[in-house]
Amino acid sequence: MPRDLVCLCPAAGLGTRLPGRKRKTWRLLGGIPILDRTLSLLAAAPGSIGTLLAVHPEEVDRLRRRKAWLRRHRILAVVAGGAHRQASVREALRRVPAVAPQARWVLVHDGVRPLVTRQAIRGVIRAARTSHGAGGATLALPVAETVKRSRGGAGAPLVLKTVPRDGLWTIQTPQVFPRALLERAYRRAGSRISKATDDCQIAEWAGGRIWLVIGPRWNLKITTPQDLRIASAFTS
Repeated sequence: MPRDLVCLCPAAGLGTRLPGRKRKTWRLLGGIPILDRTLSLLAAAPGSIGTLLAVHPEEVDRLRRRKAWLRRHRILAVVAGGAHRQASVREALRRVPAVAPQARWVLVHDGVRPLVTRQAIRGVIRAARTSHGAGGATLALPVAETVKRSRGGAGAPLVLKTVPRDGLWTIQTPQVFPRALLERAYRRAGSRISKATDDCQIAEWAGGRIWLVIGPRWNLKITTPQDLRIASAFTS
């Protein structure tokens, strides 16, 4: 497989739903920081040139000085992330021409999804490449539980109706796109990127077709203390 894929890893979130002084990317999972686990998986992605890492602006200088750590995880550049996830992806994407001009494909993976498997990463890359540039691919899970639409806030919202779950999927990362498509999509989206919940949505706005690849059910995004406990069970 040619080395023509670059990985983007947004990891600039503050992790306010996880109590404590450490940012969630540096919480330990089986004795290893969450972000280190994630970056190790990206470093082994088939065809990868390396990873552009978007972190909180306060962490940029410190991480740029960790030369051995950068080499171990094949980090091409550390960039300051934006105010929200998609802004962080945009900042990393802007650096691709400078550090990986030969990249034809872009893989985006959340820094706090450390439990994705190498097999799943290979599968989503293969699905995107099979599209021959017509669109991208993402890991996803078909919805297995009954879905209700509700009205009202916290407490006991009122059910309005049951939503048919046929054809409904929950979306994970990694997500893989032709570089030209993702760059064009971000340019066209402009400030609308703050309204997108993932990169597939931004690619869809630009006419990209997205293929779904079934991912591991345990490929959760660590956001809450409960997520961390569940992830710890998989790494103990």
